[in-house]
Amino acid sequence: MNFDGDGQGGDIVVLSGTAEVDESGPSAAESTAWIAKHATEWERSGMTAESFAQRFSVPVGIHIVAVHGR
Repeated sequence: MNFDGDGQGGDIVVLSGTAEVDESGPSAAESTAWIAKHATEWERSGMTAESFAQRFSVPVGIHIVAVHGR
C-alpha cells in the first residue's frame, strides 16, 4: 500500500502483513460499502463502480499484522 507522507520524509506509515487473492469476495461493483466510500473519487476520475471493477477485477484481502510510523 502507498500512503502520502508530508513531502519531507515524515508522516510515513508502514503496514506489514500478507495479501491474498479473495476469489469469494465481491467485486467493487457489488459492494455497497465500497461504492459509498469511493464513488466521489471515481466520479472525479471519470469512472463508475462498473468500470473500476472491470479494470481492477481481482479482489485482494490484506491481513495487517503490524503498523509502524515515523
